[in-house]
Amino acid sequence: LVNMAATVKTIILTGFGINCNRETEHAFNLAGAETEQVHVNDLIESPSKLDDFQILAFPGGFSFGDDIAAGRVLANKFRTHLGERIKSFIEKDKLVIGICNGFQTMARLGLLPALGGKYLDVQAALAHNDQNVFRDSWVTLKANPDSPCVFTKGIDLVPVPIRHGEGKFVMIDDAAL
Repeated sequence: LVNMAATVKTIILTGFGINCNRETEHAFNLAGAETEQVHVNDLIESPSKLDDFQILAFPGGFSFGDDIAAGRVLANKFRTHLGERIKSFIEKDKLVIGICNGFQTMARLGLLPALGGKYLDVQAALAHNDQNVFRDSWVTLKANPDSPCVFTKGIDLVPVPIRHGEGKFVMIDDAAL
């Protein structure tokens, strides 16, 4: 990980089946960030709390048990209660990262790919894997050296675990892909 300035503050969401918050906190701490874990309901109750942070982290897990679809219920909760606040957070050039189920939540919330700056408009989803099975394995990812992504800066190859049944990224509009 790339060392971050000590003043970078990261809010890490917890609650409702999110279960990788400690690992996410550990990774940000290793990178030099100051972290705080905040339950989703506490953020909904005090949305201005988000203003104190530069990074918003949606960790992995199985939010709301993924009973309807991975990340969908959590995304709806955010859209209803915090959608405009998160959109404002992003428009201030602050960072958002979604890991595993957190990435699925971001897609279902419309935070990515957000083509044309259309945040909160769902443009993509994660569909069932081509193999139609839950994948549990390790893969090696190669970072794009030309990417402006601060999360992969200075990284060439990184081994990561993958554990998902819905990992195929699809665009709602095939022409946009």
